[in-house]
Amino acid sequence: MYAGEPLRYVSPDDPPRFAIQYAICAAEHKLVLTGELDMGSARELGAAVARIRMSRRTALVLDLRRLTFIDSAGMHMIVMARELCAQQRCGFMLVPGQRQVQRAFEICGLLDRLPFRRDHAKVGSGLSGRDSPGGIRP
Repeated sequence: MYAGEPLRYVSPDDPPRFAIQYAICAAEHKLVLTGELDMGSARELGAAVARIRMSRRTALVLDLRRLTFIDSAGMHMIVMARELCAQQRCGFMLVPGQRQVQRAFEICGLLDRLPFRRDHAKVGSGLSGRDSPGGIRP
């Protein structure tokens, strides 16, 4: 009997379940999260955040607009990223995600406790600065 994740055929044309794109503009480190941030991908986000050199002069922005799903493990990793930024005394901001992603934050009581950027115009829709294709390599 199989007790792991459901099996499914993965075509080479299928997009990855989760991806991180990294961009830096001035002192703002931006991670654009795409796909599903869940128990299987939360560690990848944690590792990406840990590789960024942060200081009082920098800020971390997590762009959630391309996320299609988030679970409690993903939310926990976002809270941990915020705590790391607080320890490093750097800025931290979230760009709100799609309705279902924001609803998950609301259900967990985090919507009003996390710093969501209300003005999307400040964060460009595309990546700028030094982009890192295929993942993060700060």
